[in-house]
Amino acid sequence: MKLNPLLIAGVIIVVLLAAILIVMALKSNQEQLTEMNANQYAFLVHSTQTLATLAGSNNTTIAYQFLGYPTYNATQIAAYIQQYQMLPPVNNSLKAIFQEGSTVGPSGCHGTTLNTSGIYQFPFTSNSTGLNILTVDGNGVAYLVYNGQSLIISPQENWYDNQTYTENVLANETSGQTVEVNVTVTDRITNYGLYDK
Repeated sequence: MKLNPLLIAGVIIVVLLAAILIVMALKSNQEQLTEMNANQYAFLVHSTQTLATLAGSNNTTIAYQFLGYPTYNATQIAAYIQQYQMLPPVNNSLKAIFQEGSTVGPSGCHGTTLNTSGIYQFPFTSNSTGLNILTVDGNGVAYLVYNGQSLIISPQENWYDNQTYTENVLANETSGQTVEVNVTVTDRITNYGLYDK
């Protein structure tokens, strides 16, 4: 089958025009960025939640035990968060407060981590997740890169990604019996907007 040269030329022209329009739009957006007021800071949160059930059952406690997670009660979790929650210094150079954490099970009853950082210069990259916060503009819009994906998150909005998979877990070492555990991981980034210092 021979391709028509005029058709190929037309497709190339359309692709080039589309690329030029995209570049122009990006440049226009960059020119519209306003700097954040020095008397304000942004508040951004990155969290992951892992939920699990045994395949064919609603039994969650045993599912988490098979995955190797202990069980805590809500009082223990609240005490842990209260004990380790320290806010960074709020001063003139503070650009954002960034919290990242993870929970396993409803209300973190099978494990919780939480870290709060002060961002005093952009760009900022999280050591634990690789989330790169490029900047936050004067309207509170956050510009991020996460897992190779460029994200723009307006105030009071969030981005999320759900992944669901089944994991075969050894239930009994002696017999070699395994069980299937259904796992759902929700990865969420929330922009709570700008706050006055």
